[in-house]
Amino acid sequence: MGSNILRRSENISDDKTEITRLINLYIDGAGKGDASKLNEAFHSSARWFGTMGGTDYDLDKNGFVALMVGSPGD
Repeated sequence: MGSNILRRSENISDDKTEITRLINLYIDGAGKGDASKLNEAFHSSARWFGTMGGTDYDLDKNGFVALMVGSPGD
């Protein structure tokens, strides 16, 4: 039983590391308009929905990446 708990703890730690890495890719990619970071951060079938500045958005991954490259957040 002790080894199962240790493996779960290691898996959680690995998961946390990967989640942190992906979130940082998103933040850096959106902030700098870096398409390669955004493409690595998101699954090919990802979609974004929301409103920004009174404009409604419903974007696939390519549309979102293009928007962030064209108007980086930084």
